Amino acid sequence: MRAQAPDSKKYYVPSVESACCIIRAVFESGEGVSMAELSAISGTSRTSTLRIISSLCNHGFLSRKDDGRLTPGNVLRVLGSRFYTDISLRQRAIPILSTLAQSTGETAHLVIPLETQCFLQEVIDSPQLVRVASRPGTLIDYHCSATGKCLLAFDNERLLMLRQSLSLAARTGKTITAWESLDRNLNEVRARGYAIDEEEYHDGVRCIAAPVFNSNQSIVAAIGITGTTASLSKDRIASVAQTVVAAATELCLTS
Repeated sequence: MRAQAPDSKKYYVPSVESACCIIRAVFESGEGVSMAELSAISGTSRTSTLRIISSLCNHGFLSRKDDGRLTPGNVLRVLGSRFYTDISLRQRAIPILSTLAQSTGETAHLVIPLETQCFLQEVIDSPQLVRVASRPGTLIDYHCSATGKCLLAFDNERLLMLRQSLSLAARTGKTITAWESLDRNLNEVRARGYAIDEEEYHDGVRCIAAPVFNSNQSIVAAIGITGTTASLSKDRIASVAQTVVAAATELCLTS
């Protein structure tokens, strides 16, 4: 006997339907949407709309501006970046990251910028038994990661914006927590073409990263490698950094 298709009306959940309408309206709006507008769009009362919006904000799907208007939250932006905007960049980066991991013996990764943190989009593990790396989907601080510092060093607009709101929180005893010190570090990144995380994010972990530019010479991502301070020792930094820069340049040429 042939199974019947489920009755869509039977499984209709009004609050979920309203939430979907709200998310879509906010995502398609360029300036944000007021709660009154969302109530009219979703066809729900102001009280129900408020409850749905509060839940979506709590889970990071929406964000409230100072004037009360709703805009896409970080979770919505991350999901969008993973499945749409940067999918081709990620696909082209995978073979480059694989070669980088094999040639350096360290874990290689691709990071893209978001508003207040950057997003670890792809990771290729080290061929060594001891591996040090976060998993894809992790949000990373700008100021104490090598990839994050690359993204700040070569994007003045982002740097100026984050200077007004970014808190330079200490993750280790070596984290840079003063803007004056971070500015000096970013100048060094620009001068040599790559960034270093010297146990600034995790004790005993060193990272090296280089910027990835598009055809307009705007930075769109950063490629990095992560290893322990024992495996990625200081006497390897100069040679390994050139390998990382070459990998980032290769991805630039194909973007």
